Amino acid sequence: LNVGKIRLTDAELIKALFLRKSIFTQEEQESGLVYMKHLKIASEWNMIENKLQKDEFWYFIYNPPKDSQDKKPIYEDRPRIEYIFDLMSGKSNNKKDQFTFQYFEQKFEADKDVSRIDIDKRWLKVKQYFQRLEDWFENRELYHLIGFLIATDLKITTIVEFLKDEKGKYISKSNFLKVLKAKIKDKVKGDINALSYKKKSKVRTVLLLFNVLTLNQNKSSDTRFPFYLYKKVNKEKGFDVEHVRSQTPLDIKNADKRKQWIKQILEYYTEEIGIKKLTPEISERLDTEEEEKVKQLLTFLNEKSVDEIEFQILYDSIMSAFGKEEEMEEMVVHNIGNLALLNATINRSYGNAIFPLKRKRILKDVKDGIFVPLCTQNVFMKTYSTKLSSIVKWQPQDAKDYVSVIEKTFNKFFNPKESKND
Repeated sequence: LNVGKIRLTDAELIKALFLRKSIFTQEEQESGLVYMKHLKIASEWNMIENKLQKDEFWYFIYNPPKDSQDKKPIYEDRPRIEYIFDLMSGKSNNKKDQFTFQYFEQKFEADKDVSRIDIDKRWLKVKQYFQRLEDWFENRELYHLIGFLIATDLKITTIVEFLKDEKGKYISKSNFLKVLKAKIKDKVKGDINALSYKKKSKVRTVLLLFNVLTLNQNKSSDTRFPFYLYKKVNKEKGFDVEHVRSQTPLDIKNADKRKQWIKQILEYYTEEIGIKKLTPEISERLDTEEEEKVKQLLTFLNEKSVDEIEFQILYDSIMSAFGKEEEMEEMVVHNIGNLALLNATINRSYGNAIFPLKRKRILKDVKDGIFVPLCTQNVFMKTYSTKLSSIVKWQPQDAKDYVSVIEKTFNKFFNPKESKND
């Protein structure tokens, strides 16, 4: 059948091992038992593959390569069940082709040397391994904790090892949860308030956990963190650690930066990207004052030379409408209190836009079905702010309140008894 000389995948070769007639006795073959066992294995095989084809489950247990230079992931052009066999065999990325097949072939041969291959026993081990992953997925708490660990590159095979103690005996679920919490704590240990933009990798991990725990701790909702959406974005361009309030305001004395600022403000007023002229449709959405400002902005955008005094008057008028922003020290600007997770593609299109425009764009992205982590949405909605002085400004106190919520969320998770006393 393989006349095209296309190499068979490990999954296909392993399937052949399970369905070989030669491993059954002559009596079993004549009784029709072989057919029934083949039918059962084939049916359960398809059930496992169908489950793995669902992205919500697949991206819970699997991390696609993040580097765009990586080769195409092997599971994109072969059965995903092969990943289960790879996990069982302990295969790593540097192992040679057919490593997993040879692992299972040796297991079958070892059975044969003892007496005869117990096909039911061998297949049961595969089902049990898959069932364990499925159980983790179905349990909302384990889904979030294990999902976070896998998303931050802890191997599933390592997590499976946590299920047993030093003597090889299975531990209780409560003890398993304690081990998971300890591993998660290792990932984010340290002073959260001291984290800055320079430690982007650590900040990204902390913000991911904050998003995961925010959903996990909400017992009144069945909503789960969508690892499949998070990892799909990672597979493409990844997530950036973005400044909530721009680290460097645009220099309006620079002609190019001035045009960039004008385009941002035009987008804020009109909700149109790259607007060139004021159309009747856009005009209907604006009040008289906004329409006048849009006309002036378009005039400045299209003129080769700009009257500096007139432009400064318009600039001051618009910025004062947003309200005066308090000075934010450089240390605070780069602190985690001024950072959030954003789709890198979206983030890079924002540049150093002003806070109200970033906020407006993010709300539009959410409305358009683009994945924006819940806590990032909350930041730009100022959900964590104790004083809602202005929805269109991000002040030092907002950043402080944001960090405080992160710390309380982590404390509730790592020290539940202390949190209850608080």
